[in-house]
Amino acid sequence: LLFALYFVLGDIVGKPHNLPGTDTYWHVALVDEAHDRFAAGDPIGPIAESINAGHPYLYDTDTNYPQFVYLASLVVSVFTGDAGTTFGVMMFLASAVAQLSFYFGFRSRFGHVGAAIGAIGFAYAPFTLTNIVPQGRYPGLLAVSTLPGIMAGLLAIMDQPSRSKWILTTLAVGSSAAFHPMVFYISAIP
Repeated sequence: LLFALYFVLGDIVGKPHNLPGTDTYWHVALVDEAHDRFAAGDPIGPIAESINAGHPYLYDTDTNYPQFVYLASLVVSVFTGDAGTTFGVMMFLASAVAQLSFYFGFRSRFGHVGAAIGAIGFAYAPFTLTNIVPQGRYPGLLAVSTLPGIMAGLLAIMDQPSRSKWILTTLAVGSSAAFHPMVFYISAIP
């Protein structure tokens, strides 16, 4: 599964300083700002005050993403020390989490082969190949990577409801919403 994923994200992982995408610079700059503030011991505060014309960066204009996206990248940037490499690693990890959660979430329902084919198909989905990877949509990929877990959780709840399944599925929906505001627009959860 992960080998197939490399063909989708090979350039992002293999050439982190020559990244494609229209949004890539924006997201790499925000990852870099979060890392620099953390390394300097400064309070994290609103990220991208310098890029966003001095405004706090939490849904105050129509081009904003939640801070959680860039704060989550701090875990990886502490090890890489470089925003470009962190961007590539986070994109790859998000896709790997999506594939693995698809495989393990649907394995009992569709079998090993069916779940593996579905996981590879999810990695090669048109949205990923035409929107996420070519445009460097980092928050979008992080949000979309939670969808297999949400779908598997909802199916598991339908099969046999339990409190733990509800909690895990709610955490998956919440993390997706924390990564990208599109989740608020497309979810029909009352």
